[in-house]
Amino acid sequence: MRKKLYIMVGAPGGGKSTYVRTHAAPGHSAHISRDAIRYAKLEEGESYFGREKEVYKIFIQQIIMAFDDCPWVDEVWADATHLTKSSRKKLLSHLNVTNIDVIPVVIMPELDICLGQNMLRTGRERVPDAIVEKMYDSYEDPVNDRIEYDDIIYV
Repeated sequence: MRKKLYIMVGAPGGGKSTYVRTHAAPGHSAHISRDAIRYAKLEEGESYFGREKEVYKIFIQQIIMAFDDCPWVDEVWADATHLTKSSRKKLLSHLNVTNIDVIPVVIMPELDICLGQNMLRTGRERVPDAIVEKMYDSYEDPVNDRIEYDDIIYV
C-alpha cells in the first residue's frame, strides 16, 4: 500500500483542521499543522507571520520525518491553507513524493461560513476578517495546477 500525502486547501475558518481530526486514520497518520508550529514558536506580541521562514522550514521537516522516520505512518496531512497553485507547488518542491499518493483536500465553504467560524476563535488563532477575505479570494482550484495528483477530494 502506498503512503498518502493529503494537502489541505482552504481559507482560514473553513474547517480544515476539524476535517483532519475526524478523517485521519488513528495510529496510522500524522497531522502536521503549520498553525500549531507557528503558535509554538511565536512570542507574545510577535507578528503572526513574524517567524514564517522558520515555521515553514519546520513544517517541511516534520512532513519529511513523518514519512521517513515513522514506519507506522501511512498518511500525512499537511494542514495549512495551500490556496494557490504556487503554494502547493512550493510544498511539493521540498518533498520526495515519488512513491507517495498526493491528494489535495479542498474545503471551501461560503465566505460567510469561514468568517463566522473564524469569529469563534480567540487570541492569535483569530485571523483578521480582511485577511480571511483576501485569502478566500486568492483560491485557485487544484484541478488547474498542471500537477498530476493521484486524486482531488472536494468536501
